[in-house]
Amino acid sequence: MVVAPPAGMKRHWDRMARRDPMYFVVTRPGQTPAEFFASGRRFARLVGDWVGPGAGRRRMLDLGCGLGRTAVAFAEHYEHVDAVDISPEMIERARALDPPANVRFTAGNGADLKPLGDARYDLAVCILVFQHIPDDAVVGSYLAEIARVLVADGRVVVQFDSRPAGLMSCLYERLPTVLPRGTHGRYIRRYRRTAARIHRLIENAGLTILDERQPGTANHLLLLGKGHRS
Repeated sequence: MVVAPPAGMKRHWDRMARRDPMYFVVTRPGQTPAEFFASGRRFARLVGDWVGPGAGRRRMLDLGCGLGRTAVAFAEHYEHVDAVDISPEMIERARALDPPANVRFTAGNGADLKPLGDARYDLAVCILVFQHIPDDAVVGSYLAEIARVLVADGRVVVQFDSRPAGLMSCLYERLPTVLPRGTHGRYIRRYRRTAARIHRLIENAGLTILDERQPGTANHLLLLGKGHRS
């Protein structure tokens, strides 16, 4: 079942895009556009090495693309890149940056990937996105949609925050939406999930964990394939 995120999430990210889109994608004060996009190229190289040279390179999906930091980098290695974000403001700003011709930016509805056909993508990437979504049902719905659009031998790279949750972090996650703003607002603050909880969401979506890096950290990366492990 497809589960939509709260309506406030789209409004929030539109507001962040108007304030400082680079900072609210990668929270590094004072970064230049060159530094911002260079970090995307570094990540694309990491992913390319991880999935290996034998992986398909026809179509790639960047879910939660923001300004296209990683989508533009992946466009150097894939025939076509679909870049999707919940914020129309982010999408408009990404289009204004004169991206490569093989990148298509689309504002998603925050609930599903219906405009995208089944079994089309060789690679799907979702980075610095799920950590901002408090509801497991929304994350699980998105993972199931990623599984739907992935080719049979495709690969997925996702990131979660799996740091151990203490009392203070639990209280922080429960702060009301109105308190405080900036990087601590309800739809940009980080929500931690245990590795077991993450594994369960992935398995329930019809995906298999092939490899993991940095579990128990804020940058827990997982390499996934399609289907359940036999």
